[in-house]
Amino acid sequence: MKKITHLLLLLITVVLFTASCGKDGAVGPKGDTGAAGATGPKGATGATGATGATGPAVPAGSANALYWNSNNVLTAPWTTVGSGTNGYQYLTFDVPVLTQDILDNWITLVYVKSSDFDNNWALLPYYTERNIRVTATLYVGSITIKRDQDGTPNVQSNLNQMRLVAIQGTKGLSTVKDSQHAIAALKQMGINANDYASVKQAFHLKN
Repeated sequence: MKKITHLLLLLITVVLFTASCGKDGAVGPKGDTGAAGATGPKGATGATGATGATGPAVPAGSANALYWNSNNVLTAPWTTVGSGTNGYQYLTFDVPVLTQDILDNWITLVYVKSSDFDNNWALLPYYTERNIRVTATLYVGSITIKRDQDGTPNVQSNLNQMRLVAIQGTKGLSTVKDSQHAIAALKQMGINANDYASVKQAFHLKN
């Protein structure tokens, strides 16, 4: 009887062991997603990048500008004053655009086309190696050009044309009272006052 009982227990044990070693059951349903974790602390700011190359300079804004032209210099009658080593010639033009405001508050440049410069534009005043001196004096409504050579009125050069350029003393230009300061003021803007083409381009003059 004991032997039967032991055999029965052994059989039950084998059956239970075999059942536990069978195939896994079906996968159960997916559980709910857990709550999101907390955001981590912000990282340190990276090093500043290298400075980029400097861009091209922006041209200065054009100031208000005007010009007045005369083609009558060559044929106009010059007036002679004095003689010998104490004389000169002068010529006066009516220039209606010259007002007191322009004289007081604008930069004024006077150019002439002269045989002293191969009939190219030359800024007044100028003084050549042949001791030819040409100057300009501005008044309300007129310009007087004066010339001499070695202090005499016998000048070996011809002036063919005259042009006044007046530039309002704003937008980077200060009012100046003489051509040397005008040259310096324009130079700061990258404009060569001795080169009429440079002035013409800078201030968008028509001619």
